[in-house]
Amino acid sequence: MPDDDAKYSICVKNRELGVLGTGFPLFFEFVKYMNCMMFLLSLIYFVPMAYWTYEAFKVIRPYLTVTDSYVAAYSLGAFLKFGNSLNVNNPPMN
Repeated sequence: MPDDDAKYSICVKNRELGVLGTGFPLFFEFVKYMNCMMFLLSLIYFVPMAYWTYEAFKVIRPYLTVTDSYVAAYSLGAFLKFGNSLNVNNPPMN
């Protein structure tokens, strides 16, 4: 570990961390790769789920009362309950 005189900056290049051991640069490369993959997979998953959940909300909106929670209506449970009416599981074949 560096002493008080030799602290590293937050934006230091990975090659400069090699003096701490071979694991440090590899770990930070792994973290960078995992963050990119998490962002990509979140986009791939979030966009269709947001659309389908909104479509399910439009189906159940007329049945909501004043005491019902709009947050709960946007949940995955609402999508699963009303998803079949959206033909999500069986899309029409062209």
